[in-house]
Amino acid sequence: MTNVTALAPRKSMTQPERKLLQVLAQELPNLPAGPTVMACLLQLVASWMGSPSPLGFEAFAKSWVQQGNVKGGAAETLLRDVLGITPPPKGAA
Repeated sequence: MTNVTALAPRKSMTQPERKLLQVLAQELPNLPAGPTVMACLLQLVASWMGSPSPLGFEAFAKSWVQQGNVKGGAAETLLRDVLGITPPPKGAA
């Protein structure tokens, strides 16, 4: 009898997701909060790759940002804009 272990879910980005990261890598250094956003994107990709979650990159990214993993108000605003996430209502905790 052999032991069977489940493989980790295979992670792959769609072509538009890869293109978005390529464009961001070119454009973000020119923006005021660009370097901070680039660091957040690197953390995001590493978190997604290391997560056992079956979510695709876009869904994981939106969830990651909404859970408050972005440090810095300007970086969070820019990432929310890029991902199409509406800002939280004023006064929300």
